[in-house]
Amino acid sequence: MRAVVLGVAILLVSVTAKAQYRVVVGQGTSSCSEWTQESPRRTARANSMANWAIGFVAGANVFQEDDRKDFLSELTTPQALSGWIDKYCKENPLDVLGTAASKLVLELRARREKSP
Repeated sequence: MRAVVLGVAILLVSVTAKAQYRVVVGQGTSSCSEWTQESPRRTARANSMANWAIGFVAGANVFQEDDRKDFLSELTTPQALSGWIDKYCKENPLDVLGTAASKLVLELRARREKSP
């Protein structure tokens, strides 16, 4: 009986996790620790990672599910977006860049909801 309960619990957790997971490709699979190492050096890879993140956030803004206020209207410079990701990645080095960019989108949407 315990094995069945454990099996069902594992199945539910994996289904729930799978339903919320979205695949990212390219530089979005880079780790936050890689971002933190590359970003200050302004290497070609750092630029590629930053461009990926900015494109991800801009794409999320364009393809919103509703017609509410543009969430990039208050934080539009590449430097501001990269700065947010710098802070996030320093605090979460094991996350991937795709997660950092997704969290930024969520924060920007939350800010939009609070603004008049």
